[in-house]
Amino acid sequence: MSDVRSELHSRVVERALADPAFRARLVEAPRDALAEALGTELPPGLEVVVIEEREDRIAIVLPVDLGGLGPDAVWAMTGRRPGGSGDGA
Repeated sequence: MSDVRSELHSRVVERALADPAFRARLVEAPRDALAEALGTELPPGLEVVVIEEREDRIAIVLPVDLGGLGPDAVWAMTGRRPGGSGDGA
């Protein structure tokens, strides 16, 4: 798992597992909940999709190559600049 994907997982999925209210917001309004979790506005064209696994359904995610994204896109998704701090320095 890439550092960016690992960061997204720890900040979003782990929070959703620990906080039922956040999990409900993530399912109902994923874009708003993700922006809240990351503490940043998301790029206007970024679609956020959340799929809950169930006993009768699993989800397989084929990840995008985040290495091809520019630093601004990575920052918008994680709140961190690649190789830097969260403040963009």
